[in-house]
Amino acid sequence: MAVNEVWHGSTEPGPKPGRDPAGVGTAGSAEARRRNVAGGKRLVAPSMVGRAEELTALATAVSAPPAIVVVEGEAGIGKTRLISELRVRSDAGRVLVGSCRPIREPFPLGPVMEVFKDLGAELRAMALSPVAGALRPLVPEVADFLPPQPPALDDRNAERHRVFRALMEVLAGLGRAVLVLEDLHWADDHTLDFVSYVASDPPRMLSMVLTYRDGEATAQLRAATAKLPASVTRTHIHLTAFDVAQTQELTAAVLGADAVSQEFAAHLCDRASGLPFAIEELLALLQTRGTLVQHDGVWERKDIDRLEVPSGIRDPVLERVSRLSDDARAIVEAAAVLQLPATLGVLIRTCRTLHDDAGPAREEVLESRLLVDHAGSLAFRHALAAQAVYEDIAPPRRQDLHSRAADALSGLSSRPRGQVTHHLRHAGRLAEWAEAAELAADQAGRLGHHDEAMRLLQDLLREEWLEPERRARAAIKFGSAAIRTMRSVDETVELLSQVSEDGLSPETRGELNLIRAVALAQAGADATLQRAQFIRALPDLTNTISIAQAMVGLAAPIAPGVPLAEHKRWLRRLVEIVPSIEGRAWQVALLGKVAMVQVAVGDAEWRAMTVRIRQQTSDTPRHFVEVNAFHAVAQNAYYAGHHAVADQLLAIALEGAIDAENRYRELLVRATRSLLDHGVGYWADLDERVSVLINHFEREAFERRELDLVAGCLAAARGDVGSANQALRKLVRRLEKAGAFDLIPLAANTLIRLALGGGDAARAASESRRLADTLKPVPFEVSALRALPAMCAAMVADEQPGQARELLAHWSGRSRGLDAPYAAAAVPHARGFIAGATGSPFAAARHFFAAADAYDRLSCPYEAAQAREEAGTWLLKADAPTGRTQGEEALHSAMAGYQRLGATWDLARTTRTARAHGVPVPTAFRGGRRGYGDRLSPQELKVAGMAAGGKTNKEIAAGLFLSVNTVKRHLAAAMRKLDVHSRQAIADRLTGPTQDRVSEK
Repeated sequence: MAVNEVWHGSTEPGPKPGRDPAGVGTAGSAEARRRNVAGGKRLVAPSMVGRAEELTALATAVSAPPAIVVVEGEAGIGKTRLISELRVRSDAGRVLVGSCRPIREPFPLGPVMEVFKDLGAELRAMALSPVAGALRPLVPEVADFLPPQPPALDDRNAERHRVFRALMEVLAGLGRAVLVLEDLHWADDHTLDFVSYVASDPPRMLSMVLTYRDGEATAQLRAATAKLPASVTRTHIHLTAFDVAQTQELTAAVLGADAVSQEFAAHLCDRASGLPFAIEELLALLQTRGTLVQHDGVWERKDIDRLEVPSGIRDPVLERVSRLSDDARAIVEAAAVLQLPATLGVLIRTCRTLHDDAGPAREEVLESRLLVDHAGSLAFRHALAAQAVYEDIAPPRRQDLHSRAADALSGLSSRPRGQVTHHLRHAGRLAEWAEAAELAADQAGRLGHHDEAMRLLQDLLREEWLEPERRARAAIKFGSAAIRTMRSVDETVELLSQVSEDGLSPETRGELNLIRAVALAQAGADATLQRAQFIRALPDLTNTISIAQAMVGLAAPIAPGVPLAEHKRWLRRLVEIVPSIEGRAWQVALLGKVAMVQVAVGDAEWRAMTVRIRQQTSDTPRHFVEVNAFHAVAQNAYYAGHHAVADQLLAIALEGAIDAENRYRELLVRATRSLLDHGVGYWADLDERVSVLINHFEREAFERRELDLVAGCLAAARGDVGSANQALRKLVRRLEKAGAFDLIPLAANTLIRLALGGGDAARAASESRRLADTLKPVPFEVSALRALPAMCAAMVADEQPGQARELLAHWSGRSRGLDAPYAAAAVPHARGFIAGATGSPFAAARHFFAAADAYDRLSCPYEAAQAREEAGTWLLKADAPTGRTQGEEALHSAMAGYQRLGATWDLARTTRTARAHGVPVPTAFRGGRRGYGDRLSPQELKVAGMAAGGKTNKEIAAGLFLSVNTVKRHLAAAMRKLDVHSRQAIADRLTGPTQDRVSEK
């Protein structure tokens, strides 16, 4: 008999198959079953009932790893019972279960650590790498079985990623296993981030089961498993309320009965709203009342019409509690206040009155099944029952119990700060609560659990009675945590603005205003307001780092109406205070900020500053702020057209991030690398590389903006005009809100070109004027040049050549004398459109050819092809014999460039132009991406080289940000072209005489 079946409906006397505690079936008489009910021993179903289909789906899914299973349903629906049954019958290996709690501790990854603390024997048998030592401070119970703790990293994001890697290594070492995380609606952000991390690439033999209440699931929780690799199966199980038939089956199982009447079951189903837990509670109440009878082997109720059993759970639970002895009831009330599993000692110290010998009371509450034993601690079987008891306790007594609970927990050797803080607040001991909350937030911050620190400090900031200095201190800590997480920025600004400066010391006032200024900048608030806040903070600051941070805010050229000379003055002051900064890392960080602004505004001094940074670090950044310095300068060097330098600096930043195991910084650098790759025409698998990175930053819109830009521009080039338009418009709105003036021109450039390509000159001109108005008030940023040609083309197409001339004069004038190589290409490119509008096709072609040559020098093949396309078009329009041959060659060159890139939208347009002018179109230009024949493509070369170096396909995929299937495809192509059949042979051929079969980039 299957474990979920029950016997019912028979009135034949004599033995019937029944249940043993494990649910596998045993013989027993009806009288014995009556004694079970009368004795109060059976209050829950001995085996799961009514979930055969769901259990089969769950067991099947986890038996075929890697798999992710989501179990969703309301409170009391049976999620935990389903997991319990899985543990009994699953053949998927060890089932590890961790649970989230309604009261959090300022400690990250609580439910995951709950699982790992019991893995001592398994860890002893594993050959763990040094990175697993990162788990030592988090799981002291098994520290002796782990490698030594590695040196601390300088970045909390890097530390978190190392912990994630360590956890994944242990999970992989378990072999076939199921990781169950329950009640994720209570999960902290660290735990949800780990769920996303595992789901993105789970160990091959691991299945993960996630349970949560459907009405309380956050968007972040649902997004954690929304996108999975193709190799991972996703199963969604939604538990629904029982119907009458299922209620009848469950009731018979609870009572150990042959059958129950349908009328009885219908009444239970209605009163319990079909919740299995509520049905069991109602049956327990009826059993303790003695209102169950059996007629002809069928269980019924006495006086069915007169028995008023309330719906839901509250009243049945409270009536059962009322039947307990005073000592047992005291334990139950203490457990309701504590909420989490607690030892008998803690329960005794929390109770107001309890006899010295609590053993009998403990046995009574366990026998009642209101509380159950959790590894020596007692807790309610279900949170709903605990809530019912808690709400029934009179407020004064409840407050006293919270006070006693706080004292009891404070006396533990391992003080649970989160619980103590919770109970102090509900006890009304507010001064102690404020102290405890701040200490708990400090602990959370030290552990990198900034989301929890924010939550604790946010509660403090909402209290009016808090004295000013402490309130301001809490606000500063709250703002720092919020800036680190880069979440809830608008709410952060609102909370910080409500903190009064009255009664504060100058130093605290300065730090408060500084954190407000930084929060405003992060929220993309009005740039003038940001600047005013930095100015307000500066006179009160005493910490050198804080002073430098304020100066960086004042040096950034984002506020309208501020002369560039003023920004440069702040840059000089920053350079002057660098020697007074303690530590190489922070000195490099400040120099990086200076060089970043200098290159953004075309100040040639950035070159000397960059040399100084490279010398000071020996091109080996170790601290995350040093990595940031290289990264920031590289970003702005790219915008200005210093592509070779940007490439060098990004390579150094990437190596530094990888060496420091700083995954977050590594991903940020790779995002900028994607932008550079798009600009210099390295489009091989760029779509996929960007897609993989976007998945990593699914919830971080700020970090994802470069990737969204590249994805939108690629979509346009591939001909997906609708998606590109929608994505880039949305991105531009985000960038404008954030004041990201460096990226706005790149996105607007593609939008303008799409409008022109669709024949909508009016919209293209409107986009151009909008961009000009957006950028006009701020000091000139060289990235604006990247949209100049498209803007002039739009205004000419809209029959506004005068506006185009004014725009060109304005922007070319502002760029004159600046260290901005891109200007040498963008200005003649724009001038060509204006020359064409004045009826000078040959002059237009000369400008376009000059632009194409300049783009070639900058390694910008896409823009070079666009310029040659325009040059060829104007020469063919001139219809002069002297220019036709050159025009045909220009169009062929443009088509070849588009084909190499896979820019099918542009290729199709240029092909139409060629045919319209009678230019022969070679077969090779009809579409499709570049083929390399028997030569290795750049990406095939990378894959082959890594494979020859001993990397697995999975490691290659992670290193190049490709899918494993794409790596297999490239590797197969490389081996075919090299005519080899093993990875070792690849190494021999790559270093041998077949090197000429490797394509140039």
